[in-house]
Amino acid sequence: MSIRSYKKSGIVYYAHSIQIYDSKEEILVRNLLKRNFLKVICPNRDLLQDQSMDYYYHTLLKCNLIVATEYLEHIGMGVHMLLDFALAHGIPSYWLRFSNGKPKFEIIKGVEIVNAKQVSIFYSKIISV
Repeated sequence: MSIRSYKKSGIVYYAHSIQIYDSKEEILVRNLLKRNFLKVICPNRDLLQDQSMDYYYHTLLKCNLIVATEYLEHIGMGVHMLLDFALAHGIPSYWLRFSNGKPKFEIIKGVEIVNAKQVSIFYSKIISV
């Protein structure tokens, strides 16, 4: 299903690195998502912190889709686990990238661990269609 079908009516979970929590980049992406979707769940703004992954999975199950961004061309373990869960449960998953300053949503088909010892930043990569 195209991401357009969720615009203005979908609830989106915004999965992103803790490295950009409360940054200008996070605010920019969150505002972009808020303009395009009914509701945006931003974990560091809308959810309790330091919970088990089951807490975040339960929240994700209430969403229509998940949108993820990378940090330094990678994702950390938390974003990896959320995307893996979403894909396993049929939740549409999109990678938000910027090309020439314009947002581009790509369908995510998987995630791949590239460095299991570096859990916070260089843990995994997104595989898109």
